[in-house]
Amino acid sequence: MATTETMNPVALRLERKFDAAPERVFNAWVNPQAVAKWFGPTPEHKSVVTSLDARAGGNYRIEIVHTGGNVHVAFGTYREVDPPKKIVMTWAWEGNTALGESLVTVEFTPSGTGTEMVLTHELLPTEEAREAHKKGWTGCFEKMGSFLA
Repeated sequence: MATTETMNPVALRLERKFDAAPERVFNAWVNPQAVAKWFGPTPEHKSVVTSLDARAGGNYRIEIVHTGGNVHVAFGTYREVDPPKKIVMTWAWEGNTALGESLVTVEFTPSGTGTEMVLTHELLPTEEAREAHKKGWTGCFEKMGSFLA
C-alpha cells in the first residue's frame, strides 16, 4: 500500500526597526522605484521591477539580477494592502515549482519616531527553504535600512 508523505510547511518571522515613519517604510514596499533600490539579498544583486500593482488582487514581478549573471524572479498576488499598516501577498519563484507558493505578511507599527516592521513568511515547504529565505530577507532589510537612512 502506498503512503502519502504529509508536508509540514514552516514559517519564518523577522522583526526590524527602521528610523523612518510607517508611511515611508510602507511606501518602500509598494513604490516600484523604491523596491528596485533595496530588494535583493546583497549589494551584488540589483532588482528590476517588471510589474507592481499594490492593491488586493494586483500582481508583482521582480527580477533579481546578480552581477555574475544569475537571474531569479519572485512573483505573486497581493491579497491585502492596508496603508500604512499591512501587506499580505503570495510569494513564488519563477521556474522553481519545488518551493511552491508561500505567503508573506508585512506589518508596520509606529515605534517612537520610527517603525517596527514584522515580516512573516508562511507555508515554506522545508527548513532549508526557511533558512534560505531568512538569509535573503535579512540581506534585503540591510539594504532597506540604507535606503531609508
